[in-house]
Amino acid sequence: MEGLAPELIHNIYQFLEPSWHQNLARTCRSVYYASAHILRLHAAAYENGRIASDCEPSDVLKLLNSVSHPTGVEAIEAWHVREYEVWGSRVIWDEWQQWRVDPDGSISMETGDNLAIEADRIKTLAKTFLRDSTITTKRDYDMARDEIETGGDGFVKMLIISSLPRLIALRFVENEWDLHTSLEWMRKAASRSLAASIPWPIGFTSLRIVAVGVVTRNHKDFNGAGARANHLAMLLRLPNIEEVYFRNLDMRSDGDFEDVNDAQERFEIPNACSSVKRIILDRIRDDSWAFREALLMAPSALEALVIRGHPETADEPMDGDMIPVHLGDSSSCQSLRRFTIYRPDYISGRDSRSYEPGLLQGLDNLGLVSLCIQDIINEALGEARNKESDEEGINLSEDIREMGDDDTSPPHCTNDDFINHDELVDAFVRLLPASLEVLVLWGQETFEEDEQWFRRGEYEEYETIDDAIVAMMRSGRFEKLKAVYLNPIEEDGSTPREKVLFQKAIEEGRNRGVQIHTVANSPKQDHMLDFVAIPDKHDMKTGLLGERDPSWVVHPFTGEWTSPGCRGCGNCQICLTHYTRPAWESFHNRFG
Repeated sequence: MEGLAPELIHNIYQFLEPSWHQNLARTCRSVYYASAHILRLHAAAYENGRIASDCEPSDVLKLLNSVSHPTGVEAIEAWHVREYEVWGSRVIWDEWQQWRVDPDGSISMETGDNLAIEADRIKTLAKTFLRDSTITTKRDYDMARDEIETGGDGFVKMLIISSLPRLIALRFVENEWDLHTSLEWMRKAASRSLAASIPWPIGFTSLRIVAVGVVTRNHKDFNGAGARANHLAMLLRLPNIEEVYFRNLDMRSDGDFEDVNDAQERFEIPNACSSVKRIILDRIRDDSWAFREALLMAPSALEALVIRGHPETADEPMDGDMIPVHLGDSSSCQSLRRFTIYRPDYISGRDSRSYEPGLLQGLDNLGLVSLCIQDIINEALGEARNKESDEEGINLSEDIREMGDDDTSPPHCTNDDFINHDELVDAFVRLLPASLEVLVLWGQETFEEDEQWFRRGEYEEYETIDDAIVAMMRSGRFEKLKAVYLNPIEEDGSTPREKVLFQKAIEEGRNRGVQIHTVANSPKQDHMLDFVAIPDKHDMKTGLLGERDPSWVVHPFTGEWTSPGCRGCGNCQICLTHYTRPAWESFHNRFG
């Protein structure tokens, strides 16, 4: 290709997709030098355009123009976009102003008399797409045309999202201005592809991660713009989706279902239809058991399920017992590695605080799980009561005796009216899946289900937990166990305690290489199964809200990124909130 005129080389580029540009430029030296302008455009797009958004109206127009050209110089901008962020919905042309994001995360719209966009250019491009589109019905065609004329941006942003050839991540911020119009148009396009067997748009095919409702600021008087269940169902049907975060799931407008088959048919989510690996549901409202069952049966190989509750978002708590029941009935049960409940304030079981631990039986690959300590103690009590003479159980009596006869060891009651301590610890251990790698226990400091058993002078119920964790490590049943998190239990205390809890578990963990995380003992996390993080403002890159502190960790109880703190210094105000100064001194003298 030596000797070709630069103009001819430029014309060749106009017929090539951006993925071929570098190959052409490296053909020979003369072509390389003639391609300098093209390579500079690629470098600039790679540096500045990998994360795009709708913050600036001009950026919306620029990307719409780019996706309208599958080849040539104009296509370069869209080809380099890997992540797209939606900050809100514009409904009329007067609203085509910049989204302003304040340092505290507040979102508002700039005001001005002049449009920050070329409206006619937007109309022309959008209508060209609309004429050539095969993903809309006649009714949707008319709706899209009317929206374009009046200045709505939902259809326009759906065109951009569906046409970005290398898009990996899509994030929608939680904004009271957002009516989820682009999400609704995505649903219409996906439904059309499913119903008419039309090939999926290239942007939908490339998507791996979608987050709906990322919070940039906690509004006291704002419960979030509710996205509907059919939006979540649509995201699960994306051809190569791997992770979905969904906040404020709102079932109020989707009606009742006769059964799970009805929900599956209405939302087009049959069994094992989804490639999703991680589902994160934050603040579910007006939950439907039929949809939830359909939702949990949709993945073909679910690896992580995260539920986060909030007390202010529902009049009645979600039935937590139904979650593991549906998991056990689904094809996902053998692949599930992480089942986590964050902030379980409003998640309540029928006979439990969150869900019955025994329902986890059958999830043979489960590695990370969070449990309410009241639930597991109460179920262990029931197991111990029902056990008459089980010779095949794990015999933990000798291990318990080896823990020592100091004043921390609980009394062994022989009265038939009481549950023997060893039997309770035995039942505690047998309830947990043998595949456990990471266990998170949370709960309040007082158990009320069995007052007769717990009222034994100075004996504290925490000793049972301490002994049970030691028994887990000594049993040989939990060969993969790497870490146990007990600090959510300690943090529930209202007054400083005079003795540091769980010292036997800490000592046994150090001897066996198992991390025991408590307020006083906080080693750096080194287990492979990380906690799934709830997306926050630092994940929204185009809002210029700053980078997350690299030292922060995911809190095992809230799922939020937070400072690791002092790791149990014993001198700061937080430490002295949990334990008295003499308690800290005694602990440090023993463990260093």
